[in-house]
Amino acid sequence: MQKLPPGLDVAMGRPIYSEKIINSSLGSIVDGDTQSQWCPDKNLRSYRLEIDLGLEQHLTGPAITWANAGQFNSIFEVLRGSSWITMQTSGENIQPWETRMGHFEATARYVRLSVRSTQTLPCLAALRVFAKPNKPMLVGHDLSTLIQLEDAGKTFSEAGIVAPAEKILKRYNGNLVRLRLWVDPEANFNNLAQVKRMATRIKAAGMKFLLDFHYSDTWADPGHQEIPKAWAGQDLNTLAQSVQTYTQTVLEELNAQNTPPQMVQIGNEITNGMLYPIGQINGSNQAGFEAFATLLKAGIAGARAAAGTTLEIMVHIDRGSNVLLAQSFFERLEQSGAEFDIIGLSYYPYWNGSLSSLKNSLDALANRFKKPIIIAETAYPYTLKNADNYPNIIGTSIALPNAYSPTPSGQALFLRDLMSMVARTPKQLGHGIIYWESAWIPGIGWQPNAGNAWDNQTLFDENGAALESLTTFR
Repeated sequence: MQKLPPGLDVAMGRPIYSEKIINSSLGSIVDGDTQSQWCPDKNLRSYRLEIDLGLEQHLTGPAITWANAGQFNSIFEVLRGSSWITMQTSGENIQPWETRMGHFEATARYVRLSVRSTQTLPCLAALRVFAKPNKPMLVGHDLSTLIQLEDAGKTFSEAGIVAPAEKILKRYNGNLVRLRLWVDPEANFNNLAQVKRMATRIKAAGMKFLLDFHYSDTWADPGHQEIPKAWAGQDLNTLAQSVQTYTQTVLEELNAQNTPPQMVQIGNEITNGMLYPIGQINGSNQAGFEAFATLLKAGIAGARAAAGTTLEIMVHIDRGSNVLLAQSFFERLEQSGAEFDIIGLSYYPYWNGSLSSLKNSLDALANRFKKPIIIAETAYPYTLKNADNYPNIIGTSIALPNAYSPTPSGQALFLRDLMSMVARTPKQLGHGIIYWESAWIPGIGWQPNAGNAWDNQTLFDENGAALESLTTFR
């Protein structure tokens, strides 16, 4: 796999010019979205594009995604003083949606790409210019299934050397682990004992810890937010007290073993509410939102009682690229008086639309609420192979973005584009991403005696070996 240059794409959203071309759609080359493409006018088989990066950057190389096939000659240059210095030249046969990249080090504000083709119009899907970031990003991994896999005999390795998965991820700049918590699960998956056991390892690895309260005995998401059996039949006020007491008790137990989380989610993907049907939001039904807000604020109160203001509180919704839904949700939450610290969004490109739609949401939320934003869940397949004969959620029937092949290199390119998009959020409020179930390799299913529908979207192969796509985090 050809490795991407280190750093983030600093050309994203920057002004782009051409001497020959007056065309507003040129911006689609640097909009961060490979699904939008630009083609020159007919018969224009050579052109030169110049990008103003805004300030001098420590550049590490470009990555160009071509939108069509052809024999394309290109020259990439940087401006030093009054002279353009060639950093990379290429003349190769390109396949549709192929990405070619270069590696160098140079400090510059202005860069340009010159392209020439003898036959085919050279169309571009993306022109990236990578640079060393000016601030660290949160690089998180949800490892909620890790202990179950280890108990089933599964191991993880890097270059043939077996090591705990969290330590391998730490070596690739992983700095946070997310764990989900169920109240009283039947199979003892994701229970408090497992969370406490894993919390000691997270601390030993020198990583931050995010605890994801599901407030259910099983999976909680927009379609399922089941009240735990122990709280069945309770009215709203009693249920709110149960939520508050439970949240505080859990965090006090983690505090007692000196492994407190630095961040908690009060509920998981709570776009439609939590603890159905009492806390379910029914469209514009304000009464339903008020009940939901009561439960949410009870969870926040329990967390604050156990940990004070040092604990960061995240509110996490799905469909993070739906700007109208996201903005409406957080506006209503603000009106309810709920006090939280971080906006968490799920974003999966095969379900939630283009990176352009995510950009619109990030921009609107940052400008409106002025809170840090984290992509709390994301993933991408590194293969379409099914490793355990249990149907995968993402298989051959799902349309994937053309520029991101279901390979380790395609997975890496998607993640780098996503990280770059988050990093360019207004007011520096894009704080990072969390990869969902990075290590959920075959061996444990989503419930007892079931298969694994996620095994082709991990950052380790089916045998637990670290994929090359992990290098993108460096």
